[in-house]
Order: sequence, then structure tokens, then C-alpha cells
Amino acid sequence: MFPRKTEDSRRQVILHYHIFKNAGTTVESILKNNFRARFARFDSDDYNSTLSYEALLEFLAVHPEVVAVTSHHLRPPKPVDDRFVFHDILFLRHPVARLWSTYEFYRRSDLETDPLAGAAKARSAQEFFQLLIDDYPFHSNNAQVNLLASAGGKLPSDSDVPRAAEVIRQATALGVAELFDESTVVAESCLGRAFRGLDFSYVAQNVSAGRPMSLDAQLERFQQHCGTEIFNRIITLNQLDLALVKVAHEEVLRRFHLVPHHDRRLKALRSRCVAREKAASRIIIASNHPTDFASLASLGSA
Repeated sequence: MFPRKTEDSRRQVILHYHIFKNAGTTVESILKNNFRARFARFDSDDYNSTLSYEALLEFLAVHPEVVAVTSHHLRPPKPVDDRFVFHDILFLRHPVARLWSTYEFYRRSDLETDPLAGAAKARSAQEFFQLLIDDYPFHSNNAQVNLLASAGGKLPSDSDVPRAAEVIRQATALGVAELFDESTVVAESCLGRAFRGLDFSYVAQNVSAGRPMSLDAQLERFQQHCGTEIFNRIITLNQLDLALVKVAHEEVLRRFHLVPHHDRRLKALRSRCVAREKAASRIIIASNHPTDFASLASLGSA
């Protein structure tokens, strides 16, 4: 996978902002499948840290082969540097669905350094979200607006939404988890202008067991497990995130309909995803280790 030849001599780099529980592991697997040794993770050992762009530029200088980076700890907006053109990937998600996915992830994880993992294992869903509301406002209160407008540094206010909305409108490849396939068609199209032969077909990674649920079903499940009072409180605390996700949803659909032959490309993407899932299933059956699915499913043709 090589950048296209253009008149711009600057180094072309894809930069994926891996926002926790926003389908980031699936996006990461897509980049790994496409770029292999030219893909890199750029994270700190501290789960709660933020990395600077100076550190990223130093990393890229030491690793000239890298053309795609994913990071939990870099914060938008993307850097500006005379030596590089950064093509950012940014996915958002409905905040209530995101919070429930966070709870499920912590419940099944073996993390020892994050106190919320222990809290989720020891508490019911209702107790866990009450804890978030009381003691972890940066997690329970408009976390996505906070990350995009203030790098996670403060509880957001109404004035932060336009700034966060501008970040998503400027993103090279914008996605919404609830429109994942449409988002990947857009990403494949716009990033393909700089990189030849991108294939954004995927096998979903790091997801809960069971059949995929509609957003309405996810919200209903949250309310059933947590009760109406906590559900309504979470909705109230995330009004800014809801507004931002609405902007992102509309922008993704706008971009999708601008892609030439978008319906045909969406159908083709889904066909490739089915083929990739079947290939991954054959590998798992041959390995006789079903628990290895998450790692093995990312294997595929570049």
C-alpha cells in the first residue's frame, strides 16, 4: 500500500483517533489489514494520559515507513506541519449506547489499572452508572464533546458544541458507529484519493456476544437494566453529545450521497465483509481455539 504520486511532496499519513468504545478496534483492524508493517499504534502506557503532537512527529521521524497511525491518547484537531499531510479518521457514537458498551467491556475485561473495570465487575448496571454520575462526570457527561472541543480537559458547555462540530466537519474520514458501513464507504472513497487500493471491508472487533441490536433496542436495554430515573439522568447529562452526534450523522449521510455510485459501493462493501467473515471463521475452525477470534479475525488480504 503506497501513497499515490501527487504534486504534493509532503508525507501522507492516516491518523485514526481511537475514541474508547466508538468502533475503534474495528477501524484499527481495517488499517492493519491494509498497511501491515506500515501501520503503528501510538499510545502511552498510562490509560488516562494525553500524548502531544511533538511526540507524534518525533515518532514519525524515527519510523519513516509508517503511513497509518492509531491512538487512544492523541486529541483532535489534527496537527499541521510543513512536512506532512494528515488524513484523520474520527468516529462518534450515540452516547447512551457508548456508555452501555463501556460497561459491558469493563465487565468482561481483565484490566487491572483502570478502577472502572473493578467497579463494573462488582456492581450492577444501575449501581455502576450511578457511580459514574456521582464520581466520574468526565465519563458520564458529554464525553465526546469534551474530547473534541477541549481535549478531554473540562466539562463542556453549550459554547463547546460549535467548536466540536467544526472538528468533525474538517475530519478527512468522519464516521458514526450507527452508520458504520456508510461511514466506511465514505472513508474508502476519500482516503483512496491519497492511497491506492484501500479495502475497508472488516470483521467487527471487540464486540459483545449475541446478535447486533438496533439503537432503539440498545436504549431500551439500558433503561430496563438501569431504571427510568438513571436512564433519564444519563440522557440529560449527554444533551451536547446527542447534538454533536446528530451533526455527525447528517454529515456522514451528506458525504455518503456524494460518493459516486454510493449504493453500489455499499453493496460491494457488505459482500466483501461477508467474504472476510467466512474466511475468518475458517481460520478459527482450523485453529480449534474459538477464544482466539478477536485476534485471528483481523487476518486477511491486504
